[in-house]
Amino acid sequence: MEPLNEKQREEVRGRYPNVYFPDPVLEPIWFGRRPEKQIEGKFAIVDQKSEEETVFGICSDIYQVVHYEDIIQNIENVFKKVQEKHGSVSIDPFVINNGRKMRITATMKEARYEVKKGDYINPTVTLRTSYDLGWKFCSAFGAYRLICSNGARVFKAFDEFAKRHVTSLDPDILVDSVMAGLEKYNLQIDEWKKWTKVKVSEADYMATWQALPFSENEKEKIEKVVEMSSKHSLEDKKWREQ
Repeated sequence: MEPLNEKQREEVRGRYPNVYFPDPVLEPIWFGRRPEKQIEGKFAIVDQKSEEETVFGICSDIYQVVHYEDIIQNIENVFKKVQEKHGSVSIDPFVINNGRKMRITATMKEARYEVKKGDYINPTVTLRTSYDLGWKFCSAFGAYRLICSNGARVFKAFDEFAKRHVTSLDPDILVDSVMAGLEKYNLQIDEWKKWTKVKVSEADYMATWQALPFSENEKEKIEKVVEMSSKHSLEDKKWREQ
Protein backbone atom coordinates (compact mmCIF):
# COMPACT_ATOMS: atom_id res chain seq x y z
CA MET A 1 0.00 0.00 0.00
CA GLU A 2 1.35 3.39 -0.99
CA PRO A 3 1.42 5.97 1.85
CA LEU A 4 -1.28 8.64 1.67
CA ASN A 5 -0.36 12.23 0.93
CA GLU A 6 -1.32 15.02 3.31
CA LYS A 7 -4.51 15.90 1.43
CA GLN A 8 -5.69 12.29 1.59
CA ARG A 9 -4.92 12.10 5.31
CA GLU A 10 -6.89 15.28 5.86
CA GLU A 11 -9.87 13.65 4.14
CA VAL A 12 -9.63 10.66 6.50
CA ARG A 13 -9.48 12.98 9.53
CA GLY A 14 -12.57 14.75 8.24
CA ARG A 15 -14.53 11.50 8.35
CA TYR A 16 -13.67 11.02 12.04
CA PRO A 17 -13.86 14.55 13.52
CA ASN A 18 -13.96 13.32 17.14
CA VAL A 19 -10.68 11.39 16.87
CA TYR A 20 -7.31 12.98 17.66
CA PHE A 21 -4.75 12.14 14.98
CA PRO A 22 -1.11 12.84 15.96
CA ASP A 23 1.46 13.96 13.39
CA PRO A 24 4.44 11.70 14.13
CA VAL A 25 7.93 12.41 12.79
CA LEU A 26 11.33 10.84 13.46
CA GLU A 27 13.81 13.24 15.07
CA PRO A 28 17.55 12.59 15.57
CA ILE A 29 18.72 12.13 19.15
CA TRP A 30 21.61 14.16 20.54
CA PHE A 31 23.48 13.72 23.82
CA GLY A 32 26.28 15.26 25.84
CA ARG A 33 26.52 18.39 27.97
CA ARG A 34 25.95 20.76 25.05
CA PRO A 35 24.54 18.39 23.49
CA GLU A 36 26.61 17.95 20.37
CA LYS A 37 26.82 14.21 19.69
CA GLN A 38 24.19 12.36 17.68
CA ILE A 39 23.22 8.76 18.47
CA GLU A 40 23.54 6.89 15.22
CA GLY A 41 20.73 4.57 14.21
CA LYS A 42 18.30 5.86 16.85
CA PHE A 43 15.42 8.31 16.54
CA ALA A 44 12.73 9.85 18.73
CA ILE A 45 9.12 9.40 17.56
CA VAL A 46 7.69 12.89 18.14
CA ASP A 47 4.16 14.24 17.77
CA GLN A 48 4.88 17.58 16.14
CA LYS A 49 1.18 18.42 16.27
CA SER A 50 1.11 18.66 20.07
CA GLU A 51 2.19 21.89 21.75
CA GLU A 52 4.63 19.99 23.96
CA GLU A 53 5.98 17.96 21.00
CA THR A 54 5.20 14.74 22.85
CA VAL A 55 7.83 12.03 22.51
CA PHE A 56 6.09 8.69 21.96
CA GLY A 57 9.20 6.52 22.06
CA ILE A 58 12.69 5.76 20.79
CA CYS A 59 13.11 3.61 17.67
CA SER A 60 15.84 2.21 15.43
CA ASP A 61 16.52 3.28 11.86
CA ILE A 62 14.49 0.33 10.50
CA TYR A 63 11.28 1.64 12.09
CA GLN A 64 8.65 2.87 9.67
CA VAL A 65 5.99 5.40 10.67
CA VAL A 66 2.64 4.02 9.55
CA HIS A 67 0.13 6.81 10.07
CA TYR A 68 -3.19 6.06 11.73
CA GLU A 69 -4.95 7.72 8.80
CA ASP A 70 -3.26 5.31 6.36
CA ILE A 71 -4.36 2.28 8.37
CA ILE A 72 -7.95 3.53 8.60
CA GLN A 73 -8.00 4.20 4.84
CA ASN A 74 -6.68 0.68 4.27
CA ILE A 75 -9.44 -0.79 6.44
CA GLU A 76 -12.07 1.25 4.60
CA ASN A 77 -10.77 -0.06 1.27
CA VAL A 78 -10.80 -3.64 2.55
CA PHE A 79 -14.41 -3.41 3.65
CA LYS A 80 -15.56 -1.75 0.45
CA LYS A 81 -14.85 -5.13 -1.13
CA VAL A 82 -16.39 -7.05 1.76
CA GLN A 83 -19.56 -4.90 1.76
CA GLU A 84 -20.41 -6.02 -1.77
CA LYS A 85 -21.20 -9.49 -0.41
CA HIS A 86 -21.81 -8.99 3.29
CA GLY A 87 -23.45 -5.57 3.71
CA SER A 88 -22.53 -2.39 5.58
CA VAL A 89 -19.64 -2.13 8.02
CA SER A 90 -19.25 0.24 10.98
CA ILE A 91 -15.63 1.41 11.46
CA ASP A 92 -14.90 2.94 14.85
CA PRO A 93 -11.36 4.18 15.68
CA PHE A 94 -10.47 4.95 19.30
CA VAL A 95 -7.26 6.79 20.23
CA ILE A 96 -5.66 6.08 23.60
CA ASN A 97 -3.38 8.22 25.79
CA ASN A 98 -3.10 11.32 23.59
CA GLY A 99 -2.45 9.33 20.44
CA ARG A 100 0.13 6.89 21.71
CA LYS A 101 -2.07 3.95 20.74
CA MET A 102 -5.11 3.35 18.56
CA ARG A 103 -7.71 0.57 18.53
CA ILE A 104 -10.12 0.16 15.61
CA THR A 105 -13.26 -1.95 15.62
CA ALA A 106 -14.92 -2.80 12.31
CA THR A 107 -18.29 -4.51 12.75
CA MET A 108 -20.14 -6.13 9.86
CA LYS A 109 -23.61 -4.99 10.87
CA GLU A 110 -25.64 -6.73 8.18
CA ALA A 111 -23.73 -10.02 8.34
CA ARG A 112 -25.75 -10.95 11.41
CA TYR A 113 -26.09 -14.62 12.17
CA GLU A 114 -28.65 -16.22 14.44
CA VAL A 115 -26.96 -19.20 16.09
CA LYS A 116 -30.25 -20.04 17.74
CA LYS A 117 -33.44 -18.08 18.38
CA GLY A 118 -32.49 -14.72 19.91
CA ASP A 119 -28.75 -15.49 19.91
CA TYR A 120 -27.12 -13.19 17.35
CA ILE A 121 -23.47 -12.52 16.52
CA ASN A 122 -21.72 -10.20 14.06
CA PRO A 123 -18.34 -10.69 12.37
CA THR A 124 -15.89 -8.17 13.84
CA VAL A 125 -12.34 -7.07 13.10
CA THR A 126 -10.38 -5.53 15.97
CA LEU A 127 -7.10 -3.86 15.06
CA ARG A 128 -4.43 -2.32 17.27
CA THR A 129 -1.46 -0.16 16.43
CA SER A 130 0.72 2.38 18.25
CA TYR A 131 3.31 5.11 17.92
CA ASP A 132 4.83 4.42 21.34
CA LEU A 133 5.97 0.88 20.33
CA GLY A 134 3.71 -0.61 23.01
CA TRP A 135 1.57 -2.48 20.48
CA LYS A 136 2.53 -4.19 17.27
CA PHE A 137 0.36 -3.59 14.22
CA CYS A 138 -2.01 -6.48 14.89
CA SER A 139 -5.49 -7.62 13.97
CA ALA A 140 -7.98 -10.30 14.98
CA PHE A 141 -11.01 -11.32 12.95
CA GLY A 142 -13.78 -12.96 14.94
CA ALA A 143 -17.14 -12.51 16.61
CA TYR A 144 -18.40 -11.15 19.91
CA ARG A 145 -21.30 -12.84 21.65
CA LEU A 146 -23.14 -11.38 24.64
CA ILE A 147 -23.53 -14.29 27.03
CA CYS A 148 -24.54 -12.94 30.44
CA SER A 149 -26.96 -10.42 31.85
CA ASN A 150 -23.99 -8.76 33.59
CA GLY A 151 -22.61 -7.69 30.19
CA ALA A 152 -19.92 -10.37 29.82
CA ARG A 153 -18.96 -11.14 26.22
CA VAL A 154 -17.03 -13.92 24.55
CA PHE A 155 -14.72 -13.26 21.58
CA LYS A 156 -13.84 -16.07 19.19
CA ALA A 157 -10.95 -15.28 16.80
CA PHE A 158 -10.82 -16.86 13.34
CA ASP A 159 -7.70 -15.20 11.96
CA GLU A 160 -4.94 -13.06 13.47
CA PHE A 161 -1.66 -11.39 12.59
CA ALA A 162 0.93 -9.16 14.29
CA LYS A 163 3.72 -7.16 12.64
CA ARG A 164 6.28 -4.63 13.80
CA HIS A 165 6.41 -1.19 12.17
CA VAL A 166 9.53 -1.94 10.18
CA THR A 167 10.36 -1.21 6.56
CA SER A 168 8.94 -4.57 5.46
CA LEU A 169 5.48 -3.88 6.90
CA ASP A 170 2.65 -4.22 4.40
CA PRO A 171 -0.75 -3.20 5.82
CA ASP A 172 -2.44 -4.99 2.89
CA ILE A 173 -2.04 -8.26 4.82
CA LEU A 174 -5.28 -7.18 6.48
CA VAL A 175 -7.13 -8.08 3.28
CA ASP A 176 -5.92 -11.68 3.40
CA SER A 177 -6.69 -11.90 7.13
CA VAL A 178 -10.30 -10.77 6.70
CA MET A 179 -10.95 -13.06 3.75
CA ALA A 180 -9.43 -16.06 5.54
CA GLY A 181 -11.42 -15.21 8.67
CA LEU A 182 -14.70 -15.07 6.76
CA GLU A 183 -14.21 -18.57 5.42
CA LYS A 184 -13.55 -19.96 8.91
CA TYR A 185 -16.40 -17.88 10.32
CA ASN A 186 -19.02 -19.42 8.04
CA LEU A 187 -17.84 -22.91 8.96
CA GLN A 188 -17.92 -22.06 12.66
CA ILE A 189 -21.50 -20.77 12.47
CA ASP A 190 -22.64 -24.20 11.30
CA GLU A 191 -20.72 -25.81 14.16
CA TRP A 192 -22.23 -23.44 16.74
CA LYS A 193 -25.72 -24.26 15.51
CA LYS A 194 -25.01 -27.93 16.19
CA TRP A 195 -23.74 -27.10 19.67
CA THR A 196 -27.03 -25.41 20.60
CA LYS A 197 -28.78 -28.77 20.31
CA VAL A 198 -26.31 -30.62 22.55
CA LYS A 199 -27.05 -31.22 26.23
CA VAL A 200 -24.30 -31.87 28.75
CA SER A 201 -24.48 -34.96 30.94
CA GLU A 202 -24.60 -34.52 34.70
CA ALA A 203 -21.21 -36.26 35.02
CA ASP A 204 -19.54 -33.99 32.46
CA TYR A 205 -21.12 -30.92 34.06
CA MET A 206 -19.71 -31.76 37.49
CA ALA A 207 -16.31 -32.76 36.06
CA THR A 208 -16.03 -29.37 34.35
CA TRP A 209 -16.64 -27.53 37.62
CA GLN A 210 -14.08 -29.65 39.42
CA ALA A 211 -11.47 -28.72 36.80
CA LEU A 212 -12.15 -24.98 37.20
CA PRO A 213 -10.42 -22.85 39.89
CA PHE A 214 -13.64 -21.73 41.63
CA SER A 215 -14.78 -22.18 45.21
CA GLU A 216 -18.24 -23.58 46.00
CA ASN A 217 -19.54 -20.05 46.75
CA GLU A 218 -18.17 -18.74 43.45
CA LYS A 219 -19.72 -21.71 41.62
CA GLU A 220 -23.14 -20.95 43.12
CA LYS A 221 -22.93 -17.30 42.07
CA ILE A 222 -21.94 -18.20 38.51
CA GLU A 223 -24.75 -20.75 38.25
CA LYS A 224 -27.28 -18.02 39.01
CA VAL A 225 -26.12 -15.72 36.16
CA VAL A 226 -28.67 -15.59 33.34
CA GLU A 227 -27.47 -16.46 29.83
CA MET A 228 -28.81 -13.77 27.49
CA SER A 229 -30.16 -15.72 24.52
CA SER A 230 -31.95 -18.50 26.41
CA LYS A 231 -32.81 -16.51 29.57
CA HIS A 232 -31.79 -19.60 31.59
CA SER A 233 -29.12 -19.94 34.25
CA LEU A 234 -26.72 -22.86 34.70
CA GLU A 235 -28.61 -24.07 37.75
CA ASP A 236 -31.64 -24.66 35.52
CA LYS A 237 -31.34 -28.40 34.77
CA LYS A 238 -33.23 -28.02 31.51
CA TRP A 239 -29.76 -27.34 30.11
CA ARG A 240 -28.54 -30.79 31.10
CA GLU A 241 -29.38 -34.41 30.56
CA GLN A 242 -30.69 -36.08 33.70
